Amino acid sequence: MGYTYWEPEKLNDNDKVPLIIWLHGIAEGGENPYIPLLSCKVSNLTNDNIQSYFGDKGACILVPQAKTSWLESTSKDIFGNRLWVVVDMKNTVKKFTGRVSTLITENFSLKSGNKDNVPAASVSYYTEALKALIDDYVAARPYIDKNRIYIMGGSAGGYMVVNMCIQYPDFFAAAVPCSEAYPDAKITGFQLDILAKQHIWFVHAKNDKTISPDKYDKKTVRRLSILAAEDIKYSLFDNVISDDGHEYSGHDTWIYLFADKCKDENGMSLYEWLASKSLP
Repeated sequence: MGYTYWEPEKLNDNDKVPLIIWLHGIAEGGENPYIPLLSCKVSNLTNDNIQSYFGDKGACILVPQAKTSWLESTSKDIFGNRLWVVVDMKNTVKKFTGRVSTLITENFSLKSGNKDNVPAASVSYYTEALKALIDDYVAARPYIDKNRIYIMGGSAGGYMVVNMCIQYPDFFAAAVPCSEAYPDAKITGFQLDILAKQHIWFVHAKNDKTISPDKYDKKTVRRLSILAAEDIKYSLFDNVISDDGHEYSGHDTWIYLFADKCKDENGMSLYEWLASKSLP
């Protein structure tokens, strides 16, 4: 798995800085790790404004790249081909992969278990490889604080964020799924309990025609609120408009994320919230 990374200058082994992981969307898979950087303003994570939230030393940035898409699953059809997690953007999947999404109606075994007799979304084929990459990256850098590893991602990358939170619930200090593509109908009650114990800030726009929030995070956030989840936040914008007045697709809410426009009801920045999170 390819990746790019950025680190603040003059770090030494005695420093302890957080790690922010960004997971790309469906169009940025492949074997050129610079593509995820060019598709949106991921480099904004390195600017002084965002870095300042993480103390004098700042935060490290890691951008992995899947060879196909995070939506490719461990489940296979009768011909041995790996299935893709079913999302609304079937035409997009066809365009970039040449495959047709197949409805998945059976239960899939998850590392975290599935105690509910309802269909669950299939586990990403890249789950273990991504975790291994993160582990190797952190192990080679003593200055990364293992208690402050944050995972963010957009669209298919947002699916992968939720997938990783379910599979490794005690690893990430906080998570930010943006326009995420994890079908709420495939999140079991048992998995919802896992998510309810984590720090998650969802970001989406009401007019997203690619991934409707009504079938994805909006419904998930509503279910989590019923569970009285400990720390679940939601930035739900009406649309996506840049500072110069240009209107983008409602799917492109990472524009707000990388411009530090996501605030809670008290005016707290998403990054201030992120920087405050640490594993026990």
